[in-house]
Amino acid sequence: MLSCLAMIITNMSMKFLIILGISFIPSFGQSIYAVNCGGEEYIDSSGVLWLKDQDYKGGVAISPGKNKYVKYTKDPTIYQTERYSTDNFSYRIPLPAPGSYIIILKFAEFSEANIKRQFNIALGSNVVIYALDIYDNVKDSAAYDIFIPITVTEDKIYWYNTPLLSAVENDKILINFNKTRSNPKVSGIMLFKGILQDTDYYEQDKRIKHYKQLYQNKQEIEESNSPYHQSKAKTINTGEVFTGLYVIKTYPMTLMFSSILFYIIFQKLIPKAK
Repeated sequence: MLSCLAMIITNMSMKFLIILGISFIPSFGQSIYAVNCGGEEYIDSSGVLWLKDQDYKGGVAISPGKNKYVKYTKDPTIYQTERYSTDNFSYRIPLPAPGSYIIILKFAEFSEANIKRQFNIALGSNVVIYALDIYDNVKDSAAYDIFIPITVTEDKIYWYNTPLLSAVENDKILINFNKTRSNPKVSGIMLFKGILQDTDYYEQDKRIKHYKQLYQNKQEIEESNSPYHQSKAKTINTGEVFTGLYVIKTYPMTLMFSSILFYIIFQKLIPKAK
């Protein structure tokens, strides 16, 4: 009887310690709000619940990436739908308790026709992202996230050290997508509690720099092999490079005037024989 009671107490103690241990595992950031722009409710690979499209003003919901492969993400569903507008549109997300947060905006392009798309993103009237060009960063059919760090205090919101005086309306943060060169869009919005180091911001930045370098190298190789590039460079017959024939064929006038000048100088410097 005593042994059974001891086993029960031991098991209860172990469960208590496990629960206690879990409660003291440090939090490295978490999503506290997410909306699937232009789409339906969705639970992603990390267990985050994305609400169906809501709390927007303006724009239309479309699915340009439906059934298409999306690079650089485990959750293509979020990027396959979007809200876009031929003018400006906005979203409102809940104003959180004081602390450090990241607003994560998700984008993808699915056509090279959108290669020149650029637009601004503002919190209230404060532009925080100028001339966003999705295609320039990741090309088409690829996930691209924008990370906007904010600090919430009792009475203000800060973007880095800049107070965002018009960013809050009726206890919600106002996110504006403003048309510049072409139509603005967004596929997902997440409010993340934490700092940049808690997100995949640096991983994405490293990946983009790597692929941009590869793309640049590829472009340089293609340009060097193009007929246009080759026609600009004079083709030299290697058998003639070190012969007078190549010089005569390529620079006849220069050679003639140089010869005359050389002859005159030679006549002046060498005394005539008596």
